Amino acid sequence: MAVGDQKTITISGKEYILQKPPARWVFQVTDRATNKFGVLTKEKYIDELIKGVVVNPKVTLDDFEDIGEATQLIQEIESFLGSSESPEL
Repeated sequence: MAVGDQKTITISGKEYILQKPPARWVFQVTDRATNKFGVLTKEKYIDELIKGVVVNPKVTLDDFEDIGEATQLIQEIESFLGSSESPEL
């Protein structure tokens, strides 16, 4: 998939449109979400993925009451990005 390509996914009956960012952006997110001890901080990582990849509807982690739905969205995003940097959720 090329930068800007989109994919529609459905989680618990709600549609989300994901848009592919540049590869550099994915690495930058991982760098920003890694603390001084080299540990990927899940909350920051997840916040940035949702903000940067989900283009419709615009949502944040705070919009999810069910951790299962949030986890499924992150897994879909990581699969879409082809990322192997994912923290274990």
